[in-house]
Amino acid sequence: MTWLAIFWPFIWHYGVGVSVLAGAIALAWLTPFKKTFLTIAAATALLLVGYSAGVKDGTHLIQARWDAAERAALKRGQNARDAAELAVPPLRPGDTDPRPGPGSVCIDRFDRDCH
Repeated sequence: MTWLAIFWPFIWHYGVGVSVLAGAIALAWLTPFKKTFLTIAAATALLLVGYSAGVKDGTHLIQARWDAAERAALKRGQNARDAAELAVPPLRPGDTDPRPGPGSVCIDRFDRDCH
């Protein structure tokens, strides 16, 4: 049933429009009200094209916003890292190495300091 969940928006949005379009063309062919039904068919076709263009533009807009937010987050992260690295003073001659020596327990699960 997952295929129905995947294709249901296409069936609902485009299927209704295509069926109205096909029905209007068929009624224009079969009834004397050709101008009315051809107008309905033309309006439905324009609505379908407009809807498709709107969906495409909307997805591009959302992707552009996502990319901009990702770039901003990466820049903020790099700025925070640079500030943190500047906040820690370098070791001076005679200072002891703050990393634990052999035999000590390293509590950093990413092993950043305890080679």
